[in-house]
Amino acid sequence: LRPDWRDILVITSEFQIARTRSIYRWIFGLSPQPRGRAYRLQFQAVPDDCLDPKVLALRQMKEAESIVKFEQGPLVAMSTLAEVHEFIFHAHGGYTAQGVMTKKKLDSKLADTY
Repeated sequence: LRPDWRDILVITSEFQIARTRSIYRWIFGLSPQPRGRAYRLQFQAVPDDCLDPKVLALRQMKEAESIVKFEQGPLVAMSTLAEVHEFIFHAHGGYTAQGVMTKKKLDSKLADTY
C-alpha cells in the first residue's frame, strides 16, 4: 500500500465476505499502525447469483469451515505484522516448501468450482 492510502474498499463474492471482513479487520489492526489517520475499511459483496446453486453451496460450506479455522487458529493471537510474516513464510502449510509438497487435494467437486 502507498503510505498515504487510508481508505480501502475490499470487493469480493457474497459467499466470501464474512471471512474476508474478519481477516482484513484483523490484519489492518496489527501493529505497527501508520502515523496519522487510521485505515478505514469498507466492504462490498458481489452477488453470487451467477454461480450454480450446487457450486455455491460447496463454496459456502468451505468458507464456513475456513472462517472457523481462522478465528480459532494461531494467527489471531498474533499482534504484529512481524509475527504474521514469520508464521506465513516459515510455518503456514500453504506457503512453506514442506506445506506445499504435503498439501492434500481438494475434494473433486469443490476443486471443480475454482
